[in-house]
Amino acid sequence: MNRQSEWSMQQFMKGASILTLAAFIVKILSAIYRVPFQNMVGDAGFYTYQQVYPLLGIFVIWTSFGFAVALSKQLADQTTLQAKREVYTSAVLLLGIISIALFIVLQSSAPLIASIMGDTQLTSLIRATSWMALCMAPIATMKGAAQAEGRLMPVAISNIMEQAVRVTIVIGGAYFVMRSSADIYKASHVAIYGSIAGGLVAVVILWIKREPRKWAYSSQWKRHWKELFILSVSFSASSLILLFYQLIDSITIFKILVKSMPMQQAMELKGVYDRGQPFVQLGILVATTLSLAIVPLIAHYEMAKTEEKAKQFTTLTFRIAFIFGLAATVGLLLVLKPLNIMLFRHNEQWEALAFFLTQIFLLSLVLPLTAILQGKGKTAFPIVVFGGSVLLKYGLNIWFIPHYQVVGAALSSFITLCLVTLLMMVYFKRIVQERMATRRFYRISLVSTLAMVAIVYPYLYMIPWEDVIGTSRFAATFLTITSAIIGAFVFSICMMRRPIIQIREWYVLPFGRQIAKWQLYVQKEEKK
Repeated sequence: MNRQSEWSMQQFMKGASILTLAAFIVKILSAIYRVPFQNMVGDAGFYTYQQVYPLLGIFVIWTSFGFAVALSKQLADQTTLQAKREVYTSAVLLLGIISIALFIVLQSSAPLIASIMGDTQLTSLIRATSWMALCMAPIATMKGAAQAEGRLMPVAISNIMEQAVRVTIVIGGAYFVMRSSADIYKASHVAIYGSIAGGLVAVVILWIKREPRKWAYSSQWKRHWKELFILSVSFSASSLILLFYQLIDSITIFKILVKSMPMQQAMELKGVYDRGQPFVQLGILVATTLSLAIVPLIAHYEMAKTEEKAKQFTTLTFRIAFIFGLAATVGLLLVLKPLNIMLFRHNEQWEALAFFLTQIFLLSLVLPLTAILQGKGKTAFPIVVFGGSVLLKYGLNIWFIPHYQVVGAALSSFITLCLVTLLMMVYFKRIVQERMATRRFYRISLVSTLAMVAIVYPYLYMIPWEDVIGTSRFAATFLTITSAIIGAFVFSICMMRRPIIQIREWYVLPFGRQIAKWQLYVQKEEKK
């Protein structure tokens, strides 16, 4: 490899690291703001926000992530300035039309959507979400252009600032609304407006940092539109799967529950069920981060014809995602009861949340596998599987919820994702004829997990803590934090004494150097 290509790879890695770190921060903010919001508005208030959130989230993820990446790829593939201008102009027109069309559809059909969800009071909330659609066209096109030109810092800053503004307004607005009127629908309105304000901030940042460009009409605009649409869907499919499952829950759970119980009780029960979302988001944080980082890496090595490097990153991604997914799922299941009390004051419907948490391990496998296939240009099969799984999720919800309430909804997600994971692994094995991990890897992972359970479970449930520290929220916080520290310590010691991830391999993760230093220390102590 010559100096020019080495420098290019260094720039490439630096840019990918910037976006990965930004995504890491955004995902954390996106997960944790829901906890104080729920604490202020209660389970019924949380229900109102989570009912309409998927409508907002689906379009935001598809455009600001999927469409932006698709546009950056299309621009990077063009060899002349005129061709780049034509692609950019086509993209602006396409996304502008989609944004305006979605705005009109949501404004006009809001009463119908609210009726389908079983709560006509959601009409104004659905109309409020439509305004976000108008922000997404400039955000997606400016992000895509910046990424194609390698100007990734403005993209990272806009991502973080958008989320920071949104979280600040959501929490601050909910506080003032609940103090003044205690209207949960108004509080959710403010939360939606927080998202719109965050979008406007992102538009301003990207506009200030933009590179002026001329437009050019293309006679091949239909081809550009088709390619951009297909690419945007394929790039965002894995990120959208959870949001589509949430949308299915929004149009089925409450509407079915309210047939057999009072409306207020149904709202609160759906709100309790929705608590699982921040848990899952935090649990799949590593898998999501890896997925964002690994696609450009594998695509780069595939294009450079360095298959050995591509294989190394492929197997490494799977191993890290498997370890963190397994540890996060089992760890959260162990501390679920005190964690629920610590964050949400009580432990109702913990069975439903336990089923809900199993999604973490399954998604920790599905997301990286999809990302690896995407890096190899294999996108059609995952899209078909994900689309079919949404229909299956709907059917299982209709079947299970009347009998098992929210436990049935969580069970339907579990069954659906099990099938998705199985199909993805079978297809992946056909495409990537490479052993992803050794028996030793699985054995050490299992032993480390069992060791964590063997230590944490007795600590939590066999010591009479109620007699020692009581059952308050403070007591639950103490038990959750100490259990998490003990569990992480035991798991990491068992795993790192006979390492299944090499020290330098941790560097692909944000804060991976700190993990590598800890592993180095454990290995040194083992040799003494």
